[in-house]
Amino acid sequence: MSGTGNCYDNAPIESFWHSLKVERVHDAIYETREEVRRDIFDYIEGFYNCDLSVFSAGIYLSR
Repeated sequence: MSGTGNCYDNAPIESFWHSLKVERVHDAIYETREEVRRDIFDYIEGFYNCDLSVFSAGIYLSR
């Protein structure tokens, strides 16, 4: 999937950026970069890593 000209190559990361922007960052107002870093870290750790642990256990839960 990483060949030149493959239109689906960036789909997973583009989906991640879209979700991050829409769900977390779009309407937020941050005072410092550290606040942004913490918020994005919490989003990734709290949402995406929880989902990965469910998949690694062999269980699929639809939302």
